[in-house]
Amino acid sequence: MHTAIHFIQLHVMKQNTSDKSSTKCYYLSTSLLHVGNNVLVHGDSGRDLTLLATSLAQVLLDPHCRTVTGFVGLIHREWLDAGHPFSLRNGHTCLSTKKDQAPVFLLFLDCVYQVMRQYPCSFQINHSFLHTLFVHSYFSSYGTFLYDTPRERCKLKLHEKTQSLWSYLGDKKLLRTMLNPLYSHNESVLIPSIVPQNIVGNIFVTKCGSNTV
Repeated sequence: MHTAIHFIQLHVMKQNTSDKSSTKCYYLSTSLLHVGNNVLVHGDSGRDLTLLATSLAQVLLDPHCRTVTGFVGLIHREWLDAGHPFSLRNGHTCLSTKKDQAPVFLLFLDCVYQVMRQYPCSFQINHSFLHTLFVHSYFSSYGTFLYDTPRERCKLKLHEKTQSLWSYLGDKKLLRTMLNPLYSHNESVLIPSIVPQNIVGNIFVTKCGSNTV
């Protein structure tokens, strides 16, 4: 599991968002979960890099999180329900300053993409699925990524006023374009390579940028 930790550390450093505490949390969670123990992970507010660490650990450890339903459940559980401040980090509101803004969710998606490149048969989704989440987390006609907490979304009755992104992604014809034809269920723990040339910088956005959503 040490290679997985080094992969995250190296990739975060390449994104200029190095955080030693987050790396330690990821090391702790991955190491203990791998031997079957429960883990409590917390750092700072617990709504940014902590979510990145716990989410990526689950993607590497749990094959269900690499399926469509598992990955959607992961986003809902670890990012939306846990209160990642999408409005502040993605600049949805005029109250969001440059100091507040940070592409934490995009960094997670890019980390998943890097792992996906190294394990092309282990993910049911393809890069188009990740790109769709990226686009709609910044500007969307759906209410899924609006506001910062479940309490705010409930108070403003977003479920009554907007449609869910998941209903859009549930369209069978659309979903077929976002599935990996090479997918094969893999129960193994994924251990990404730490060789620098295997971690491609900025390829996620540039490669997917030509796709329409």
